[in-house]
Amino acid sequence: MINKLWTGSILLFCPMSLQAQNWLPDTANAHQEIRLLDCRYHEEKLKSCEQLTDTSSCWRTSVEKTEVTDGILFVFRFKALKNLTDAGVAVAFDRYHWTSDNYVMIPASVYNGNRQRIVNRNYATGLDPSDYDRPDLALTSNPIPQLSPDFGSPSRLEVSVCNAATPAIAFLDRQKKESVLLLTDQGIVRDGQVLDHGLIVEETPDRSVASFVISAPGVREKKPEFIGFSKSPDRGITVREGDEIVIRITRLVYPCTDAPCLLGHFMEERKRHIRCAAPRNLVPMSRVLDIMDKNIDLRYYQKDNVEFYRPETADWMSYGWIGGLINTYPMLALGDDEHLRRVARTFDFALPRAKGKSGYYYDILQPDGTVLNRDAAAVVPGVAVTRRNGDVLYWMVKQFNLLERMGHKDFIRPEWEKNVRSLADAFVNTWKNEGTWGNYLHVESGKVAVYNTTAVPRP
Repeated sequence: MINKLWTGSILLFCPMSLQAQNWLPDTANAHQEIRLLDCRYHEEKLKSCEQLTDTSSCWRTSVEKTEVTDGILFVFRFKALKNLTDAGVAVAFDRYHWTSDNYVMIPASVYNGNRQRIVNRNYATGLDPSDYDRPDLALTSNPIPQLSPDFGSPSRLEVSVCNAATPAIAFLDRQKKESVLLLTDQGIVRDGQVLDHGLIVEETPDRSVASFVISAPGVREKKPEFIGFSKSPDRGITVREGDEIVIRITRLVYPCTDAPCLLGHFMEERKRHIRCAAPRNLVPMSRVLDIMDKNIDLRYYQKDNVEFYRPETADWMSYGWIGGLINTYPMLALGDDEHLRRVARTFDFALPRAKGKSGYYYDILQPDGTVLNRDAAAVVPGVAVTRRNGDVLYWMVKQFNLLERMGHKDFIRPEWEKNVRSLADAFVNTWKNEGTWGNYLHVESGKVAVYNTTAVPRP
């Protein structure tokens, strides 16, 4: 039944001429969970992907298995039997009785398959005005690698290990109540260069089968960028007869019923596969701190009796985000009178200004004491990024605690504490009234402006 249904869906949604261009098995076989693949590319596109067998003419393969706690370490060896161009190999782990309700994660790139609404927006411009003040707003992002949220549509995501925080694919199978971690290496070494592995997930149109693929080298059809995609520079490789490619994968399996359980196992085991990597001490930390202290001091603004530490190169106070009322922390730690004075002037300037009736802060404060509406606030005036306010609250409390530990409790002025307490109260009030903090807030009312996503820091 599985074979018949799955084949039917492929015939319906994927013409025969395109079947060879995906990573899914040609024929459903629930008894075969691993396939070794011979891959050919035309520039950045997958041209063919054929399962290797003992009679294959291009590669001879071998598999070594070593039992480890909670799983197996696989070593897949591919030896070229002839000269090949635009080539590569891959290992596919197939999962049957799949469903799109399952959770898929690639660290720093993919969470819950990234099955969300996509809009095309420039950096830091927020959403379209029609998307504000909508509690029913779907989770929304710029174009990113994703499994399709639309049943029946093609569903594939491709990233390289360089797009991930750890070379890994993890997923939760809710029906089987188990989590699976596929841990691998950075990539393969060719001609003195490391070529990253590819990390690929593809589902059948009916979502009944999913293939989790680790390829060598990684060849993405599109290159993920800071926002959106660009043309991929990835290509297949030229191999000579006798060349060998090795892919090592540790597969770990655990009983698991929800995403926090999966993520917990990942955090515990993410370094298990690669244990030999050691930090390279390039610059002493004391020298790093000296460099950073000097850089922060170079951004100290002094003009017309206004003084503050600028977090950016522009002449304004940018709350949170990349340093506003954050870069003062290391300057406090220096502990000398001049740096304490400069931090105090920064607090005096920033804490009582650019503040709404709710207790939240606007994003940008200019030296003349006025608010600058930029980024999303230039389109929808009166909104501010939730995360910026969270940054200020968290780091101001840390700085008060630091001053106390340094024996400077009397240095903390009551008006500073009052302003920070009102910010904390604003977060409490929004949570009580809305049950969420959202991505953007209305600074005056404290109401959520953009729902169902978050940018709040979590210490």
